[in-house]
Amino acid sequence: KTFPATLKEKSLVVVVFYLSWDARSAAFLASCSEASLALKDDTTNSSPLARVACDDWPDVCQLNNVTSYPTTKAYRDGKFLKDYRGMLETTALVNFIRLLQLPAPVELKTLEDVTSFKEGLMSTGGTNTAVLGLMGPETQEEVGTFTSVAQELQGNFLLGLVKDKELAEEVCSSYGCTVPAVVVVKRDDPYQPFKLFSGKLAHKPSLINFVRLASLPVFPELTPQNFPSLFSRDQPFVVLFGGRGEELDNVGQIAASGELPVIFCQMNVFSPDSLGAELLQFYVPNAGLPALVMVKHKTGGVFEYPYPDDLSKE
Repeated sequence: KTFPATLKEKSLVVVVFYLSWDARSAAFLASCSEASLALKDDTTNSSPLARVACDDWPDVCQLNNVTSYPTTKAYRDGKFLKDYRGMLETTALVNFIRLLQLPAPVELKTLEDVTSFKEGLMSTGGTNTAVLGLMGPETQEEVGTFTSVAQELQGNFLLGLVKDKELAEEVCSSYGCTVPAVVVVKRDDPYQPFKLFSGKLAHKPSLINFVRLASLPVFPELTPQNFPSLFSRDQPFVVLFGGRGEELDNVGQIAASGELPVIFCQMNVFSPDSLGAELLQFYVPNAGLPALVMVKHKTGGVFEYPYPDDLSKE
């Protein structure tokens, strides 16, 4: 009886549905407590997080289509908004909620707004990317599509919209594009700091796919956290083990060119107990450093680049 009223107490409520005897639920609830403290509003002394024990309130969980545990759902103005599908840990949950608390898209009216948006000052650390929609008064269809994309991706990405054509053209001059345009700016990618959308701006599926893929660094360090998103692209991996300085720069430039249908990534091997050292020993026992290895997950094929001293594009 109190669940609908709880959802209407705040404009945004994020509910964790759990089982009190479930180990995964218990572990996530600890993260939720930390997230709740990080998200607490100093004015109201409240957090947007709430929780429901499904072994005590099975009817509430059934009505909200909860079939696995823990499940986290976001509600806006008392109505279901979207499921949380991120990692079951504090930082990811906090980032998700912080991004939901911002408009979708954020309207950018001045050059100072655009600069703050690109530098991440508006996202309070929720994301390392900024997606800019640079439009004008004659691009209403594109504005509508961009707005719809921003709402669908809210919680995972932050999209900002410039509707003033003069401002949009000024920002476009920094990226070599023309209005209308969509640019993904990546603060954590030294090899490809931004990427322009080249498809049809009014085509929503293409724009969503672009934002998701373009936001990934082109030459990231491979970790258990980013492996699922990289693996989902269904392409061979090319991994640089033990690269330094010029070796990293050369492979990073190749990755940024986008000329090869592979996923470039790097791994540290200089700590004997590192995951990179363990994987390299598994793939290519007794390999020298640096080692450039292609892994085809579909077939299980592993191929070592035979010229590790020459990692130039040529």
